[in-house]
Amino acid sequence: MLKILVSLISIIFLSSCAKYENTTSYKILIKAKSNLSFLDTGFVDVYSNKTVVKLFSASSVVSTITLGVSSICIDKICMPYDRFNKKFLNELYPDKLLKNIINKNPIYDKQNLIKTNNGFIQNIRLNNIEIEYKVSNKEIYFKDRLNRIKVEFYKL
Repeated sequence: MLKILVSLISIIFLSSCAKYENTTSYKILIKAKSNLSFLDTGFVDVYSNKTVVKLFSASSVVSTITLGVSSICIDKICMPYDRFNKKFLNELYPDKLLKNIINKNPIYDKQNLIKTNNGFIQNIRLNNIEIEYKVSNKEIYFKDRLNRIKVEFYKL
């Protein structure tokens, strides 16, 4: 009886450590520099301190991207956001750009933000960057035409 009670208390205590918020399934396309490309399904789990993207192919997890407070991890290889941008996206991007995209937050300090009925649109043109970014209830769409970077999440 004591073992059961201790087990129950342990489960309750451990499950309260990371506050879980929601899970959403998506068809995901990520196309960046030649070293980052994915097209299949996945799940996005949002917690209070991190966002986890589980990428699936043929019903198996092929990769996990964890977007934390100060770093991003692909599987178990972690790096600061600025290094991730330089390696996989564009070094001119703000540090947490990918995290903001996946969490459906405005980018570039809400520059050129136009609210829509179910989300928003941003079109950003800077030196060497031409971004179209749309967020709605059903999709997340990010495209940098000049750098050939595309991130799309379509809710299943």
